[in-house]
Amino acid sequence: DKDQAIPVDTHIRRIALRDYVDTPLSRSLTPAAYAQIGDILRARFGPRAGWAQQFLFFHDLYGKGAWEAYAALYRTAA
Repeated sequence: DKDQAIPVDTHIRRIALRDYVDTPLSRSLTPAAYAQIGDILRARFGPRAGWAQQFLFFHDLYGKGAWEAYAALYRTAA
C-alpha cells in the first residue's frame, strides 16, 4: 500500500548524495534532508520508489555480485 515510501537511513543518504542529488544537503540527516532525499528518489523512481530503495540498499551493501548470490540462494530454497 505504501510502495512510494522511502525510509532514509545512513546507507540511502550516502547513495542519494553519491548518485542522485545535484544540490548540497545538510551534513546530518535532518528532517528537511530526509524529506528532500525522499522527494528526489520518488521523482526519479515514481510510484515504486520504495521498491527501488530496497534494490539500491541491497546492491550498495552487498556489492556487484549480490544479485547472482541472491538468485542462487533463491533457486536453492525453492
